[in-house]
Amino acid sequence: MKKIFALILCLAMAFSMAACEELDALKNVELPPPPSAKDTEEVTESPTPAPETKEKAEEEVKAEPIENFVIVRNEKTVIQDYDPAEGTQLILTFSYDTPKVYIDGRDDVNAKINEYIGILDETYYTGASGTEYDITAPVGYNMFLQVAQDNFTYYHDNNAENVSLEFSSVRDFDVERGDGNVLSLVFHTATYTGGAHGQYFDTGYVFDTQTGERLVLADLSSDYDGLVSFLTQRMVETANSNENYKEKITNINPEEYAENFAKLLRDGSWYFNNEGLVIFSFAEEFSSYDAGMVSFTIPYAELEGKIDAKFIPEAKSGKGEFQISPMKDVPEGSFQMIDKLNMLPENTQGEELCLSAKGNVYDVKLVNVSYADKFYELETVWYASEMGDSALQLLTVIPEGIPNLMLKYRMADGTEQSFLITQSGKDGSYLLIDDDIEAVG
Repeated sequence: MKKIFALILCLAMAFSMAACEELDALKNVELPPPPSAKDTEEVTESPTPAPETKEKAEEEVKAEPIENFVIVRNEKTVIQDYDPAEGTQLILTFSYDTPKVYIDGRDDVNAKINEYIGILDETYYTGASGTEYDITAPVGYNMFLQVAQDNFTYYHDNNAENVSLEFSSVRDFDVERGDGNVLSLVFHTATYTGGAHGQYFDTGYVFDTQTGERLVLADLSSDYDGLVSFLTQRMVETANSNENYKEKITNINPEEYAENFAKLLRDGSWYFNNEGLVIFSFAEEFSSYDAGMVSFTIPYAELEGKIDAKFIPEAKSGKGEFQISPMKDVPEGSFQMIDKLNMLPENTQGEELCLSAKGNVYDVKLVNVSYADKFYELETVWYASEMGDSALQLLTVIPEGIPNLMLKYRMADGTEQSFLITQSGKDGSYLLIDDDIEAVG
């Protein structure tokens, strides 16, 4: 199997032009226009607060005004193929999640970022290198399908048993930071073509939300050489002082740290999150597959004076909390509706819900989850950089049993809150419950 996978990687570029013809059949590669701030169903330009008395206003949590908030929706594409003999055996799952970006009041920026992401989709689907800073050339759908069919035919013709017949290539993403200056996306790609385990790698994409341009490391500082020297030294110090790194880094000796860590300062191997600048390796770059990737986080406090001040996040303020209600029970004009999200599968009925934030909350995410002894996060389906006395109109089905959707957000002090969205089995009301509960039954 390893030889098969190596063959894929070698031939991907040669077959990329032929694969481009398949794009016409792909629905989600061609980007729709980003949501308009004038579309009242999706995004409203300004909040319409409900009338309130002075005494009531003093009792309630009040939000600070928000501008240039960032919204990211997840649009999923899944392609599944079955065996060429009888068409009953699944042999390939090829999927990718597409972040659709909307930044309030910046239509030109939205178009530029979404166009770049569209090229990433083409690159992933066709196997062609469509961007200047690709780290790992993707294989592409056509090549995966061809090898999956060959794999099935070989084992089918030889009556082999207990072998893996299902290949996969899956790409999803996380939003690591979003604000008026920066949008950080990290794409996670995992492939399996038989054998003991698959392969995986991450790629970071950081955008300037004022211009829409992708940021490279050289854009962060006017003294790029000084920045590289500082980051390399900082990684070496961290690895030498932390025993966990010595366990994860086994392919190189400490005296070789500086030379090898400097190689991580490449575009695609870094991103900003809420704590600082994160620099990371490939899975087997410094150690075995089981050890995983090696990453370093350089706090923003240490980056002051080393990178442009616009990339240091501004201090957050205020406090807030969430509540969930049926949309029909929410008085019109109670909140600024910043977005409307339809999560219903086709031919499924659900209810419109209002997920409302009173006061200020940050880095709001809706995440699909599954339960196996505990709740595991699967993928982000929606993100907002900030919400203040505003709400999301959500069309979905909330199960009465084990929850499958989680709400996550941060307070101004960085504290992360996580709640499962569920429905009461007693009266059918919708609830936000702690994510550390144990499922029973």
